[in-house]
Amino acid sequence: MDLQDVIRCDLCDFPVPTKHCELCNIHLCEACVGEHLSDESKEHYIVPFKLRGSIPKCHRHSTKICTFLCTECNIRICPHCVALSQHEKHEKEDIMKVFETKQELMQKDLQELEKFIYPRYQEAARNIPVQRADGMKSEINDMDAQHIAAIDELKDAINHAIPEITQVILDLKRLLDTSDVSLVCKYKSRTEEFRDSPERFQTEYGGLNNVSCLSESELWTRGRDSILRLCNLQGELLRSVQTKSGYRPADIAVTQSGGLVYTDPSDTSINLVSGTQIQTLITLWEWQPLSLCDTSSGDLLVIMTSENRKQTKVVRYSCTKKKQRIKWDDQGKPLYTSGSYIKYLSENRNLDICLADNFARAVVVVSAAGKLRFRYTGAPSISRESFYPVGITTDSRGNILTSDYWNDSIHIIDQNGHFLHYIHSCGLCGPWGLCVDSLDNLFVVEDRSKMKKLKYYK
Repeated sequence: MDLQDVIRCDLCDFPVPTKHCELCNIHLCEACVGEHLSDESKEHYIVPFKLRGSIPKCHRHSTKICTFLCTECNIRICPHCVALSQHEKHEKEDIMKVFETKQELMQKDLQELEKFIYPRYQEAARNIPVQRADGMKSEINDMDAQHIAAIDELKDAINHAIPEITQVILDLKRLLDTSDVSLVCKYKSRTEEFRDSPERFQTEYGGLNNVSCLSESELWTRGRDSILRLCNLQGELLRSVQTKSGYRPADIAVTQSGGLVYTDPSDTSINLVSGTQIQTLITLWEWQPLSLCDTSSGDLLVIMTSENRKQTKVVRYSCTKKKQRIKWDDQGKPLYTSGSYIKYLSENRNLDICLADNFARAVVVVSAAGKLRFRYTGAPSISRESFYPVGITTDSRGNILTSDYWNDSIHIIDQNGHFLHYIHSCGLCGPWGLCVDSLDNLFVVEDRSKMKKLKYYK
């Protein structure tokens, strides 16, 4: 390229400017942006150089560009539109901020789809022939027919979903490469549709995600349906309860008094199962509950995400009263990743709040006052794959146990974040939910609808 062809800043002639004023149509280097904005006789709108000319024109005011997004109407508007009665009381966002937020969301979605969701669907597809063969060996003809029919239905669902996920991944990569602001601002995440992949058919439970000890011989479980089940160590069903909404709960926990609480994202509620009755304890507004745990003081700790998926916080409830909010570190940065990604929490015996943040690939531990103590990001020397913690629990010694899904193992760390050892030689496959009873017996539910009892202390 001839040196004369190099694009330069229109104010100081510096080569390869990084900014552009859309309204004045001039190129700017970083150093000249402030000087350009100081000219208050004109309106300005600065964008990254690669996005020059990409801000859409207003359909109503053709000489203006759309520098805002009306979040209520979900349409792009110009400064003249802002004053119109139809948008006057609506919330507006700067369109470049929306663009940047959408790009961050797309990056997160792409990473989750490629690293987590798509491999799970592939594994599910590989398991179908094995499950069908197992069904053919059934000694009961009626159950055999039902089992095979359900597996065939599952196969169709998986085979339909895999190309859909592939297409979503391709679309995301194209969107991340484009400078079309309008197109990026229209992006709507579809990750939630695929997050609960149907890995394995299981006639009664439909897969297991969580387990919580009622006693040394009885455990509550949550699967991928709307039924909460109490079973014994022999796997016998003792009791079942359907959620109040009829939708799948996000998490369960046994309280100090022996009750069962669960979160229901479908109606943003936190509920208590007592006998045959279900009582709604708390209904959230503009927030969606994810996981929860009971504490030694009888309080409830609840992880929740905002409706727009931009914020995550842990809230402590005493009875039904909000007592504490944990959201930021001392530098004002978020403690936890945003969005409804997998997160579980547990209180340690020293009252620390331990949270497995799957998308952050970390266990985040804060004090009872909400101050960050440490982040545990795995022990790379012993891991085949990246550390993606899922379930979490603590034991009588104050140690923290977290399931490492991709490495088929469970990490054990002390209350100060130091790695102690890990459990991996007992045939674990996709460990998910964890709980420890009063004798430090560890119960693990696996991604393939199995539950194991492990004695990890000698």
